[in-house]
Amino acid sequence: MVFQLLLSTFMLAKLVPNVYRAFTYSYDWQIQKDDILNAKFVKKPNIYYLQPDGYVDFDYIKKGYYKYNNDNFKSFLDYNKFVTYSNFRSTLSSNTSLFSMAHHYYNHKNSFQEFTGAREIIIDKNPVLDIFNSNGYNTNLILDNAYLVVNRPRLGYDYCNIDYGEVPFLSRGNSFKTDNKSDLLNSIDINKSFNNFYFVRYPIPGHIHSNKSSSNGEIKERAQYLKD
Repeated sequence: MVFQLLLSTFMLAKLVPNVYRAFTYSYDWQIQKDDILNAKFVKKPNIYYLQPDGYVDFDYIKKGYYKYNNDNFKSFLDYNKFVTYSNFRSTLSSNTSLFSMAHHYYNHKNSFQEFTGAREIIIDKNPVLDIFNSNGYNTNLILDNAYLVVNRPRLGYDYCNIDYGEVPFLSRGNSFKTDNKSDLLNSIDINKSFNNFYFVRYPIPGHIHSNKSSSNGEIKERAQYLKD
């Protein structure tokens, strides 16, 4: 009885701060500082945003478990006038920043990686989708698994390759896999008469696992990461 009371107290002590963070989180960083939402495209090519999961930034890939020199790729991006940024702590925080077209800083300590409404921002309502919609684009969401839609947010895209009805309720979404290559090719074939935006996520290179229970060891994990 005493143990159960102590356990409940411990869990409550962890829960209350998380609930407080969720209710006090500020979304002011999403406010656009210019007139970008009214942008009108002069040309309307198909646009493909390809996102390899777990691709770490240029500073981090040189150290830790990775120890890989990726300077050639960075030089290519710099030469072609791409702008590169450091990673956020999680997939959700990275994508909310990208689709909100605004860098944001964590309002709470570093362990606070996910916040209320992150998937709704990415999947339903964000400046990127607003701009494409106002310019007459057909928007397509091609996912490798159900992680980004596991809570079934309202779909702001015209098409998603995952049927919410097929996603198990007791799931984090990572185990629900798709054939996103075939789904992408089929979508391209069907939508030839439209101006299209495609957000395509890939499961590789993934992450180097450091937990003993899920890791194949530093050397094998690194080799597999670089191979992917």
